[in-house]
This record gives sequence, C-alpha cells and structure tokens, in this order.
Amino acid sequence: MVQNSGDYKVSVLINGCEGISENITVLSNDSPLNTSFIAFPNPIDGAKELNYSFENKIFGSYLVTIHSIDEKKILSKRFNKNRYHEKKSIDLKGIESGLYFIKIQSGNQQTQRKIIIE
Repeated sequence: MVQNSGDYKVSVLINGCEGISENITVLSNDSPLNTSFIAFPNPIDGAKELNYSFENKIFGSYLVTIHSIDEKKILSKRFNKNRYHEKKSIDLKGIESGLYFIKIQSGNQQTQRKIIIE
C-alpha cells in the first residue's frame, strides 16, 4: 500500500510475464476534512438517523451525498458551514438496509466513509 504522495508505476508478474502500468500520481489525503470526518452510529439501527461531524477552515456551501455500493445516488443535500467544527444529522428513514457511502465535498476537499444501514 502506498503511504506517501508521488508518482508510481504498478508492476504485475504472472507466469513469468511482466506488465508495467503508466505513471500513477498519488496525492496525500491527510486534509483536515479527511482526518476529522466521522459518521455515527455505524451501523445505523432502526432509528435511521445518521450523525456526522468534521472540521476544516473552509466556510460556505458543502455537499453531502449518500450513494450505494453500485454508485447509485440515494441522497444529495447542500448545507452552509459557518464555523470550524460542523455537526449535523440526516434522516435515512425509507432507505433499505445495506452498505452505503457518505461523501462530503467542501471547497477543494472531499472524503467519504462506508456506512451500514440495518
């Protein structure tokens, strides 16, 4: 697993045949948004309410998206952030049990977490 930002190539060796990829650029994802973002409770029980919080210095509009494992958009809401620490709840009643992802986009930062709805 890559631990640092940089340009990398992937090498695969199968039965004596080697293939090498083009350059792959990996960027660090240690932004305040990524390191501070939490979604709870997880798994989500019968109450079907998801809480999330994150911290960053970007104020203004941000987007919360929930999508299924097959990339189907389930929910998309835009909120306004006017303080460093943001905490909100989202009602997920009516969404079937399963594995989903919650994604936050704030300015040029974005991150996502896996969530399970029971």
